[in-house]
Amino acid sequence: MGYRSDVYIAVAFANADDLKEVVAVYTIDPRVQKHNLLQEWDVREDNILYYHGDDVKWYDDYEDVQGVEHMLHLADKFHEERDMPVAYRFIRIGENDNDTETREEHGGDGGELMEMLWDRMQVVRTVEVTL
Repeated sequence: MGYRSDVYIAVAFANADDLKEVVAVYTIDPRVQKHNLLQEWDVREDNILYYHGDDVKWYDDYEDVQGVEHMLHLADKFHEERDMPVAYRFIRIGENDNDTETREEHGGDGGELMEMLWDRMQVVRTVEVTL
């Protein structure tokens, strides 16, 4: 059993070449290979990588979680070392009503990539009552 969450991650790149370069480096990580994590990411035509995990155990010490989050580390690293424009949003919604975690980062693009991610991915809470 254990505590479960829904996890959504989007990583936006300025162009397809940057996306391909980061993905190539991502695939050589042993955790990514061991858990076949590349197939968990959806590559979109708008140079955005999407990850979505429903009802997953998202613990920092789990190797597969570390492998997925390695993409965020690489995005930061490529921006810092090569000034690559990149942005990401991470949203985790836990089982408990008050358990929502969000992280985001952008660099090198004046926020345009982040704005694109905000337009595509946000937390919306609703209550439906059927009587």
